[in-house]
Amino acid sequence: MDHDVKSINLTCNESNVASRKIIERLGSKLIEIIDAPKDYFGWYKGMEKQCIYELIV
Repeated sequence: MDHDVKSINLTCNESNVASRKIIERLGSKLIEIIDAPKDYFGWYKGMEKQCIYELIV
């Protein structure tokens, strides 16, 4: 089954060094570090900045 997926976005908290290392070892590229939008389903007050990575598959 081919879904024609070209890339996957991965996210983690900015301070989560372990997750960031794993995501980077996979070959992902850091796209940006952002404040999570308030309409994000998992948003809560005081939420950390989020690292957004792209992994080309």
